[in-house]
Amino acid sequence: MTNIVKFPTKQTRRNLTPRKRVFYLSYRYVGPALCQEVQNVYLKRHGYHNGERRWSLITYASYSEGESKRYSIELESCLENDVPDMIESIYLEEEVTFDELRMMGWNGEVTFSAKLKHIVSPVYDGLQFPNFVCPINRKGFGAKIMAQSVSARKLLNGEGVYSYTSYEDAEHGIIWMNLQDYGGHEIRAVPVQFVKKQSKGFRQKYFKKRMSN
Repeated sequence: MTNIVKFPTKQTRRNLTPRKRVFYLSYRYVGPALCQEVQNVYLKRHGYHNGERRWSLITYASYSEGESKRYSIELESCLENDVPDMIESIYLEEEVTFDELRMMGWNGEVTFSAKLKHIVSPVYDGLQFPNFVCPINRKGFGAKIMAQSVSARKLLNGEGVYSYTSYEDAEHGIIWMNLQDYGGHEIRAVPVQFVKKQSKGFRQKYFKKRMSN
């Protein structure tokens, strides 16, 4: 007879509003080999105390077998800047993005080696997005973008944040722009699209003309 193994279903992460304090991250397996249990993990935001705010990883479980009542059990706790590293320490860094953390009310800075991923592409990992640009569609990463990357990054190297160049009409196509990471330690040129048309003053300040433009 065939044994059917039923895998747990991930909860949908909805309503990432700062009014909430507890947010579902993902599940993980805990316990000894061949006797592992599924543990749902949540991220909890605490209030400020003496100018600092703590966050915790928690789960809900009973203290004894057969008990129906479930309690909130803290797994890990840290200060705000350490949240990405805390998540990475339990191997859930690919289950949440920096953008989602911001929506949960996280206001920390990335000062360690956290590896939280961007939901669209690894080229955006750790970068802060201003409200006037957005990542390009995942399907947009093709041979054309790869061909542009070398010359665009060479042109924008050493330029400031938001400096950009284009290979086609910037209103409708893809531009390359310098964006800064959350820790403020790195500036990278990545392909993005404007959310709305920018002013002439913005273009005069940040646009870097290529020789072929």
